[in-house]
Amino acid sequence: MEMEKEKLLESKSILMKLANGINPLNNEPINDHSFLHDPQIIRPLFYLSDYISKQLEVKKIPPRKPATFHITDEQLKQVTLPLGKIGINDFSKAINVVIDPTISKKLTGTMINKKLKAIGILSEEVDGNGHRVKVKNDK
Repeated sequence: MEMEKEKLLESKSILMKLANGINPLNNEPINDHSFLHDPQIIRPLFYLSDYISKQLEVKKIPPRKPATFHITDEQLKQVTLPLGKIGINDFSKAINVVIDPTISKKLTGTMINKKLKAIGILSEEVDGNGHRVKVKNDK
C-alpha cells in the first residue's frame, strides 16, 4: 500500500515536470521545439497529475471481511458467558467479543444451529402451525 503511494507520487512528480517543460532526468528546460510544449500533450499531463492527486486522497476500500469463523485457544479461554440460562444468540455474542474481526467471521446463532444439525445434535420437526423448528434430540 505504501509502496503504491510512493510510485504514484513519483509518477505525479514526473508528469508535472514534463507538463511544465522540465526534463525529469536532469531538471533542465526541455527544448522549445519539443512536442512536449504542444498544448495537446501538456493538457493530458496536467489531467493525469490531477487524477493521481485525487486517487491519493480517495479512502481505500477496506479489505474484505473474513469468510470463515476462526477462534484460537487463547481467545476461547477469554470467553465470558452470561450467568444463567442463555440462548444461542447470547452465546454467539459472548464469542464475538473475543475474536479478531479482521481474521474471523462473526459467529451467529444460525451458524451454530447449522453445525449442530450437521453433526446430528439438533433435529428438525414441524410444529403444530406447520413451521419447521430445530429441537434437541437424544444425542
